Amino acid sequence: MEEKSTTPLYMRHLQKVLQYAYYHSQSAEQMLSQMVISYHSIEKGLAVSEKRFGFGQPKMRALIDLCYRYMDAYGDYPSRLEDTLGVIAEYDQLHKEQSFLLSDDLQQSIDALLKQTEGHWDLSHTKHLTKQEYFADIQKSFAEFSASRHSIRDFDGTDVRKSVMNQVFALAQNAPSACNRQATRVYAVYNEQLITKLVDLQNHERGFADNARPLLVIATELQSWGSGEEWFGGYVDAGIYMMNLLYALHYHQVAAIPLNWYADEVSQQQIHELLNIPDSQEVVAFIACGNPKDEFNLVTSKRRDAKEIVTYF
Repeated sequence: MEEKSTTPLYMRHLQKVLQYAYYHSQSAEQMLSQMVISYHSIEKGLAVSEKRFGFGQPKMRALIDLCYRYMDAYGDYPSRLEDTLGVIAEYDQLHKEQSFLLSDDLQQSIDALLKQTEGHWDLSHTKHLTKQEYFADIQKSFAEFSASRHSIRDFDGTDVRKSVMNQVFALAQNAPSACNRQATRVYAVYNEQLITKLVDLQNHERGFADNARPLLVIATELQSWGSGEEWFGGYVDAGIYMMNLLYALHYHQVAAIPLNWYADEVSQQQIHELLNIPDSQEVVAFIACGNPKDEFNLVTSKRRDAKEIVTYF
């Protein structure tokens, strides 16, 4: 029988991250994931109310190059590549409809790629909704309710009443947690100056996150977790809680979008000082939330078919 590894879980995780996320940068999975990350930033530019035409041209060049590298290496058209091509096509259509001239080399690259891949993509469409349309399904079946929740970036800058947020947090408490530890903590920030500082620390999500009222900082209490084998439990629990929190926000007609927190040691220290977070807690993520504008745009953010990610035995 093979001997059980004595390497701590966090060290095994780090080794795997280095092995599969860093050294395998040309694998199909890595390239497709990078496509999604890249086209999502283009989607956000397509969805903003006041569009800045000609945005993202360096990113678009890199994305087109990534598409060619993937097709040359693997020769197939998985859904994530087709979704990428659909976003490139929407970017192209937007600028042509507005008679905005992209740089010659970029326009030629877009035209050549879309012609070569014709039949392997459908035009991506940014949705334009009213607040009433967006929240129309919150009292329907869970399938309809869940499908209707999307990330929203268009907040009107007014405060969500604390009485509403109290109902949101009470509903979110239904989330399961390991051994019922309930180690997740939430810091709800309404102060405008604090929000600006937090947004700068987070990832400079200016243009929408600093209009959040409130901005939620999600943390986990490390004292709730025992040995090194349990250290990732706080992140798992916080993730489960956050999804329930996002549903609770949607149910109470509060617009929201989760934001990552990939910070260095200096930023970690600064956020603890700004919010007086105990050293025993670790920040996991943010959620920007607020009252939505009367009308706004949504990026399509297509989901993979479940059959692509499920394996039965």
